[in-house]
Amino acid sequence: MMIDCHTHIFPDRIAPKVLKQNRLELGLEPYGLGTTKDLLEYMDAAGIDYAVAFGVAPEARLVKPTNDWLVAQSHRRLLLFGTVTPDYEDWESEIDRLKAAGVVGVKFNPLYQRIVPDDRIMYPMYEKLKQERMFVYFHSGKGGNQRESSQVRATPARLRRVVDDHPGLKLICAHLGGNDMLEDVLQYLVGTDVYLDTSYTPSCKVLDSVEVTNLIKRHGTDRVLYATDYPWAKQGKDHGWEYQWLLGLDLPEADKELILGQNARRLFDLYT
Repeated sequence: MMIDCHTHIFPDRIAPKVLKQNRLELGLEPYGLGTTKDLLEYMDAAGIDYAVAFGVAPEARLVKPTNDWLVAQSHRRLLLFGTVTPDYEDWESEIDRLKAAGVVGVKFNPLYQRIVPDDRIMYPMYEKLKQERMFVYFHSGKGGNQRESSQVRATPARLRRVVDDHPGLKLICAHLGGNDMLEDVLQYLVGTDVYLDTSYTPSCKVLDSVEVTNLIKRHGTDRVLYATDYPWAKQGKDHGWEYQWLLGLDLPEADKELILGQNARRLFDLYT
């Protein structure tokens, strides 16, 4: 079983604009169209059984329309993560609505949303999501042209404060816990209860395999999730360098199977 735990989808009419913006501003070259139809076709071609799919609103006025569209993309092979922002006045009811619609969690991306993980304004939202047994998924680490840690909102240190202040929160951190900040990941996140996904920007091919293998072993292979960041990376087997990169790590085959799908299968209760 293979489960891609990090993909993005956009409405057909705006997907080209989003991909162009990310290419110009972040230097990210897309390898898919970023639409729901294209993702499902990509999954079929790549041998992906399920995918986590995000919808993220950069500001409060876009929360409800983004979630309306996301809920309409419901599909048995997609695990949907909706969006809320602390300045969206009716965020509690919106979380209730998402859960009732089968959405499994909320994705936060401080690159586009002007939020900081350990800002106290976020804490009531975490507690509500924990109460509803929903997941919290964070972009972690640097992005785009960020070079200094002082420019980064979602640092491993800040995410660790969230972990410490909200025991039992079902938290997943993208990009191995901190894009271009793996030393901080080792210091602050490794060994905690958070899940780390394997997506990396611009590509996992830039990573030192020995360093990453050590990080994964120290954190625990049962808390690492295969992820690609579609449409900015290719998926599985013959199609994806993330898959080949993972196979090349010095890990037992059983641990690779955990990361490729079994951990996510357990985490998201995909046994029915």
